[in-house]
Amino acid sequence: MELELNRGINLSVGDSIKNAAATVNEAFNNALDKGVEKLNLENGVLTKVKEGFKNFNIKDVASKTIDTAMKTTLKSVAGIKAKTVDNIKDIGKAIRDSNLKAGLKGVINLGVDSMKGIPTAVKKVIKDGADLILGETFDDELKRVMTTNKNTLSRINTKCDNFEKAFSKNDEKSMKKYVDGISKDLQKISLISETINRGKEIVNRYELMKNKGSTQLTQVEQELLKQLA
Repeated sequence: MELELNRGINLSVGDSIKNAAATVNEAFNNALDKGVEKLNLENGVLTKVKEGFKNFNIKDVASKTIDTAMKTTLKSVAGIKAKTVDNIKDIGKAIRDSNLKAGLKGVINLGVDSMKGIPTAVKKVIKDGADLILGETFDDELKRVMTTNKNTLSRINTKCDNFEKAFSKNDEKSMKKYVDGISKDLQKISLISETINRGKEIVNRYELMKNKGSTQLTQVEQELLKQLA
């Protein structure tokens, strides 16, 4: 049977920047949706505004702005040296240092200007509301996304501990259950490299054992797993 392992799992600085940008992107997208709702626009107008942002492809434009800001500033954040961005303060510092919110406000304004069939007065309301969208609403969403990430990481760590217990008892059924759970959670999370690498090492170890038909791993195989993690 061919041995299949997760070979592309090493986190680089570039990966951490990408992961942080993905977190900020999710927070911005949520804040935009919720912030526009708070502007108390009439339902018909609100629908047109949402369609206007979609036609402008605001999420893609914002994503490019966020990626640029993260690349510019996160390299100087202490956490990035450990190839991880796991702290809301680190990302918050990057946002402030890059003046990202000002850039995103410009993106929102461009999106509003591109809208067709929207009265000028309504466009002004949306532009004035950009500060609301990028203020408390954005900050709350960033905290919520980071909390969700940390909860997922906690689950991964618990499943890793449970896998090790099952491994010590040579309990194949339980090992498979925990590996399946770890693999599923790893698809949802990309922050905190230590936990990610631990989860991936276990998944890889399980795959190697399954291919060998034995839980006994040679020193060379153990070293290989460390390198892949």
